[in-house]
Amino acid sequence: MSERVEAMFERPRSAEELVGLYDQLSVPHFQRGLVWDTRSIALLLESLFQNTPCGAVILWAAPDADQQGVALGRSPRFLIVDGQQRIRSLYGVLKGDEGSRDDPWFEDEAEAQDTGGDGPAGGAPHDRRVWCLNLGQVRELQDRFPGGRRYRLFRRARDPRRDRSNAGLHGAPLRDMEALLPLNWFLTCDDAQILELVGFDGNRALEKAARAVLDHPDVKSRLRQMLKRPAFQVSVIGPERSLPEVVGIYNRINSSGKRVEAEERAFAGLVSAYHDAPSHLTEFFDSVHPRSMDTNPDPRDLKRDGLLRRQKEGRYGFKLFMRAFAIVLAYHSSRSIGSSSFSFEALTPDLLAKAEKHLTSMLDETVRVLERTADVLRRVMRCDDFRMLPDTESLWPVFQLFTRFPGIDGSLDGRLGSIVLRLVLGRMQKKDVLRLCADISRTQGLNG
Repeated sequence: MSERVEAMFERPRSAEELVGLYDQLSVPHFQRGLVWDTRSIALLLESLFQNTPCGAVILWAAPDADQQGVALGRSPRFLIVDGQQRIRSLYGVLKGDEGSRDDPWFEDEAEAQDTGGDGPAGGAPHDRRVWCLNLGQVRELQDRFPGGRRYRLFRRARDPRRDRSNAGLHGAPLRDMEALLPLNWFLTCDDAQILELVGFDGNRALEKAARAVLDHPDVKSRLRQMLKRPAFQVSVIGPERSLPEVVGIYNRINSSGKRVEAEERAFAGLVSAYHDAPSHLTEFFDSVHPRSMDTNPDPRDLKRDGLLRRQKEGRYGFKLFMRAFAIVLAYHSSRSIGSSSFSFEALTPDLLAKAEKHLTSMLDETVRVLERTADVLRRVMRCDDFRMLPDTESLWPVFQLFTRFPGIDGSLDGRLGSIVLRLVLGRMQKKDVLRLCADISRTQGLNG
């Protein structure tokens, strides 16, 4: 790493500087997808507005950064070990890239709660939404904008500049609207340009909000500086570190909290041992959820977000993939997946290293097991929406059955459908499900 790059990270960096690195950044394969919702982004913006430190960002200057992950820009140089959610969220806010309705932070419960009761600020799902400052939560101005008191300081709402002539609007709807001001105006425009925009729109509510901020030096300064103040401590892991070492750092960072789950840590370890693991995950999703993988020509729209996204997958997604793989690996390694709770202990670095030559076949088998189970659910049980499944724990014995007896053919569809139906409706306790998995693993025949 050059001295110039080292010097770049000697002091805390601003959000603007962090976003300036976007073209050189890549998301490593072991990372989870983009999972932040509007509430998380709003809190980050509030921290920047209040001049609060926003934590550490860790990058890895891997010698083959273009091969180790999915590039965010055109010149990948650093892999994001910690800070992906903050960097990519800030990029969307700063660049005005509001994304499509498939973006994970725009379809979640927090978003629905935030905009569902907005009246004029809600609108149809196709309405363009932008990030706005809510003056009803700005201490110096809140008395003048009571309509915004029930919302957060920063809101992603329907663009207050669109279809807002305010003709015929009175009372609460107008009070709600007049508390909103597009954030990007103060991040990209000077005072004269903002006044010109207000004059062009002819929007009384918007003009009131804009002039309130322009006439208040302290509020205007906080807005103008929120992305320019140093807020992030950036550290770089040198190119001498290996992938397993960096994955170890990633797991240690996230092991103390609940934000990165067991399946995600297990996937990171799998990628460390077998770089092509993400392609098998893609194969599974393309096969089982073909309509969920909408393509987007925008290179910033990472397909892997769709793979790892929990909101889109229903119950039959990433977590279940990792549990099915754990069952397959444990069976072929003569291990147990647990007796009282599901365990990923079979996915230890040592065991994965020993199984390295067989990981391709075991991941292929995992995909087949999931495909065959999905086929039984859809074709035999007429389950056309996996989100309606009461749980997925009940499917573990089915995975064990297909793993133990890979030669099961269509002639047993009736019996399989009956088994799956009993499991799904049986509401068995987890320990009983695990005991059944162990029994299937030990049995000598389908009639045993």
